[in-house]
Order: sequence, then C-alpha cells, then structure tokens
Amino acid sequence: NTAKPEEEKVSLLPINPDESAQRISDAIAHSTGKRVGVVINDSLGIRYRAGSVGLAIGVAAMPAILKGSPDEVDLYGK
Repeated sequence: NTAKPEEEKVSLLPINPDESAQRISDAIAHSTGKRVGVVINDSLGIRYRAGSVGLAIGVAAMPAILKGSPDEVDLYGK
C-alpha cells in the first residue's frame, strides 16, 4: 500500500509469513525468556463497506485455527 500516491513508499508483505512470525517469536523468546505468539496481519478492503478487515497471513507459537463449533456456547453464554 502506498502512504500517498505521490510518494514512492510501499509496505511489502513477507515472502513466507509463517517463517517470519516464527523468527520474531524466537527472537523475543531468546531475549526475554518468554514464549509469545506472533501474528502477521494484512488488511483487506471490502467493496461497498467503509474500513477494512484484518486477516492473519502468518502465525507462530499459537494455534492457527480456533477450536470449537458454531453450536458451542462461549464464556458469556452466547
């Protein structure tokens, strides 16, 4: 994405987002002794809607898929 059309600046996504997330998680664990989950996120625009939606494209040190089914009740009984 470009910050401004007249500027030649873009944000590039990593070639391998899972690998990048793992390297970040490993570096944090090495420097702090704590294991943290890392999510690499991209944003998507949706036609005819204002704003954007976040989409995980890479993940490390945490489950990539939420467990459970739509029929299960959450902590709040919903």
